[in-house]
Amino acid sequence: MTRNTAARAALGRAMVSWWRRWKRLAHASAFAMAGIASPQAQTLDRIEWALPELPPVFFYDSEGRPPTGPAQLGRGSGDGYLREIMRQIPDVRHEIVGMTYPRAWAELERGREICIPAVVKLNERSERAWYTPMSPPPPMTIVVRADRVGELLGDSPVASLAALLARPELTALVPAGRSFGAEINALLAQPEVQTRIERLRYSSSTQAAQMLMLGRVDYWLEWPHVAEWQIRNLPRRPPMTWRPVLEFAVDKHLYIACTRSAAGRKAIELIDQAIRSAAREAAYRSAAVNWYPPEIRESVAPRFKRFFDERSRKPMIE
Repeated sequence: MTRNTAARAALGRAMVSWWRRWKRLAHASAFAMAGIASPQAQTLDRIEWALPELPPVFFYDSEGRPPTGPAQLGRGSGDGYLREIMRQIPDVRHEIVGMTYPRAWAELERGREICIPAVVKLNERSERAWYTPMSPPPPMTIVVRADRVGELLGDSPVASLAALLARPELTALVPAGRSFGAEINALLAQPEVQTRIERLRYSSSTQAAQMLMLGRVDYWLEWPHVAEWQIRNLPRRPPMTWRPVLEFAVDKHLYIACTRSAAGRKAIELIDQAIRSAAREAAYRSAAVNWYPPEIRESVAPRFKRFFDERSRKPMIE
């Protein structure tokens, strides 16, 4: 073989090797581009929100119809949070569907692409939902008539739900179909206390406050602003007293939960980013506290400020 022939052969082999490498790079690039164009990576254009009727957190209109979009959101504390979150995501269509919390969780667990605001995180649902913190919770409270404080609660600044449930002569009023966190849920699930619990399906009425006022139950487990709203709307406002529940961990958060799917992940990322921006603004920070009874409002102010300061600084998705 002459020197020129050998050189041409070497060049040919180099060209073949280069061509093969180029083809591999081209194929890899094509797959990467296909991934970018996949449905999972496409921009989300719609978020469906499940919204219960729970004054003063979420309000329906005067005819009992839920809002259908951001413009119809009511004046409640949760409405205020959602309004500011949606305002931060203007390129997404926000569709609101009225449903109770139990139904909303059932729909999510069936795989419906949905987001549920103002929920307590439970470990058993972590495999089915993405979570991002929406706000700090108020303290869960025990509400009693003021003329029975000494008998039921004594002079302690907090109330032990476990101690109250252990007294067989007392009846508790508890909203049906709601989660209060793992520890309180476990206390309420004890077989031996079931006859001491009156479970009331929640509505926008003042039925729970009326039952407490009339002595049909002895104490009421409820968020303070929900109890305050009902009591405020009674024909005659009776003196009531609130005490934080000892077993409720106030270092927890209220969350927004979205279906644990590719679309749900995109939704929760957008919502998390929106909350970080909204948490810097007064409208978001004050959405809930203005509904609290004055004594509760003052006690939560430092904790709420710490939460919103931290929330505005970094992503939080669980």
